[in-house]
Amino acid sequence: MTFNDFHHRVRRMGLRHLYDELPRRRNRLQSLLSRVGAGERHAIALECRVAVYHDLGNRSDAYREALELDEVRRELNDDRATARRLQVEYRQHVEWIARMEARAV
Repeated sequence: MTFNDFHHRVRRMGLRHLYDELPRRRNRLQSLLSRVGAGERHAIALECRVAVYHDLGNRSDAYREALELDEVRRELNDDRATARRLQVEYRQHVEWIARMEARAV
């Protein structure tokens, strides 16, 4: 979305609506960051289990845990990318509100 698109949206919806949207955006980002943290902790636990099973010679359980670890890592990569995008969008939203306020004065 460009600033001009944003400006037209503000004119239709009003600046107050944009302020009301900020907590929703922030909550979504915080929720995703919490999920990333939980995923990272889960990945660490899986890495440890894979290593233990490997050291014990239990290949089948090591393989099973390694497959789960791969899936967790894929999800983490996706969640991190989404979090970066949401952070940029949130900062952009705040900056655009500030620009709209400056124009209103």
